[in-house]
Amino acid sequence: MLSDLLFSKYVDKGERIKYVAHTHYLGMAKPMLKNFLFGFLLPALIYVLFPNLIFLCVLLFTFFALKTIYNYFDWFFDAWVVTNLGVIDIEWNGIFNRSSSKIEYNAVEGVTVSVPGFWATLFNFGNIYLETPSQTKIDLPMCMNPSQVESKILRYRESYLHERSLSDESMLRDILSAMVARHVEKYGTEQKT
Repeated sequence: MLSDLLFSKYVDKGERIKYVAHTHYLGMAKPMLKNFLFGFLLPALIYVLFPNLIFLCVLLFTFFALKTIYNYFDWFFDAWVVTNLGVIDIEWNGIFNRSSSKIEYNAVEGVTVSVPGFWATLFNFGNIYLETPSQTKIDLPMCMNPSQVESKILRYRESYLHERSLSDESMLRDILSAMVARHVEKYGTEQKT
């Protein structure tokens, strides 16, 4: 999957990407509309009115085409990567400026979703927050399908905690059996009265 390849550098060994949550496409509407107006319509109008300025038209078109690609990558790489061990919040602030923070499921106290208003309800987007014991909240504003993202995070968290409790139980059983074996080896199995 393409997301596995593009987000693999944020994932530790043994960790698997389960889901990638992005902001809604409408978050890109304003910059994309501006790029379309100034990168396509304006150069076309300039070319129709002043055909001698073709170089300026090509320059404007090229600049705004590159800006559109930049805006797309900015949208795509500002995401939450939901893995089998936790949630990774990735912030992409340019080609050479990105950051990420990871919250493991055992540090997640809750997931909150808010769908603010008519348009958010109509287009199925909302804000989603992860809450931690340190009262830190990380958010993904204008998240697509926020209820679906919330249920996936909670389901993967439940699975992680269940596997971890089984692992902890197994380790405890091994420790206790080793202690009993050492005790039997050292003192034997005779009962003293």
